[in-house]
Amino acid sequence: MFERSKARGFEAVMQRLTGILVFFWLAIALALTVLSSR
Repeated sequence: MFERSKARGFEAVMQRLTGILVFFWLAIALALTVLSSR
């Protein structure tokens, strides 16, 4: 759909942000499970 350098850069940034968000969500979920298990 978008074949511009700006679109590509925005898409790359969005992919990186989503990856970081998923990583943080997994880390928070792990911390919550560990805290709740104790």
